[in-house]
Amino acid sequence: MDHAELLKARKVYELTRLNQLQAWFAQRLQRPVQLEIIEGPALRNGFSGETIFLRERCGLQSEKSYILRQESVGSEISFPPGGDFLLEASVQQALGRRSRVPVPPILGIESDETVIGRKFYVMNVVPGEVPCDNPGYHCAGSVAALSPGDRRELALSGVEMLGELATLDPKTLDVPGLWRAEAGRSEIEWDINYYRNFWLWAQEDLRYPRMDEALEWVRRNAPRNEPLTISWGDARYGNIIFAHTRIAALIDWEMVTLGSPEKDLSFWLIMDELYATMIASRPLEGWPSEVESMRAFERRLGRSVDEDLLAFHRLFTAVRLTAIFARFVNIMRHRGAFPRDMTLDATAPVIRLLDRELRRVRS
Repeated sequence: MDHAELLKARKVYELTRLNQLQAWFAQRLQRPVQLEIIEGPALRNGFSGETIFLRERCGLQSEKSYILRQESVGSEISFPPGGDFLLEASVQQALGRRSRVPVPPILGIESDETVIGRKFYVMNVVPGEVPCDNPGYHCAGSVAALSPGDRRELALSGVEMLGELATLDPKTLDVPGLWRAEAGRSEIEWDINYYRNFWLWAQEDLRYPRMDEALEWVRRNAPRNEPLTISWGDARYGNIIFAHTRIAALIDWEMVTLGSPEKDLSFWLIMDELYATMIASRPLEGWPSEVESMRAFERRLGRSVDEDLLAFHRLFTAVRLTAIFARFVNIMRHRGAFPRDMTLDATAPVIRLLDRELRRVRS
């Protein structure tokens, strides 16, 4: 399925209470507001959350743009039900107020479902370009259009910002919902249990024994007393808005947790590898190697990477991606976009990745 067909198969998000939303905006902005939904691919943006782009006309020549994120509902949600949807907005708001990490400004967070029928939050649009996911930034889009030197500058700025994020003390953000560990269970143990349940929920008939082996390995080898900082969760170039080679904002905090710096770094390296060598034939000219990226991360972090922690989190990253991929496959099978008899096998880059990382830790 090519990009156009895949986009067409995505769910179109709806916003049925525009008048109530306009009243909500007017209360916060202290002026009348007339909104319109921006049509087109924006209404099919992503698979995990429901993102709707809004435009406010401000006279004949000017306009303002906003992004509304609403809680997913129904049978096609991508993450298990019961999570704290507004946590991502609270973290993003705290980062904007209490750190140097650039994020889109939050206009408001709304937990009252009577406004539009869902919990939601609204943020301002940050101008810039986001590296494309499909077919991937090593193949096409704004990154591929840059010169080799500019590509290198962009790539290193991304991993350096990841290192900056890893220096934050999560207590300074004052977001209580980040702390999920219970008595007798560490943050990483909570995380492993979450993705074990995610897999059980997502897999349906997509049995894959090596996933069960990987889950058992990470459970038995969970690190003790790992350093904790803000873990972005979905740490990758496709979640950064760039103004040419400068970072304008980090976006999509839906998977945010606490974790070691190595947790985000492993996700970052693996996602870049997926786009560079498993989706594209090779990295773009000028793109830094994995070792160069690690050194840039370490310089900003202020210490060397713990190789044992990195190895653990590489496999755990593969586990997380496989659970997410299984859910995506089943959503698309139910829509008729993928064959009903589709299986999880090595034709999928994520499955090849899981198999490889499991072999690595056992070698």
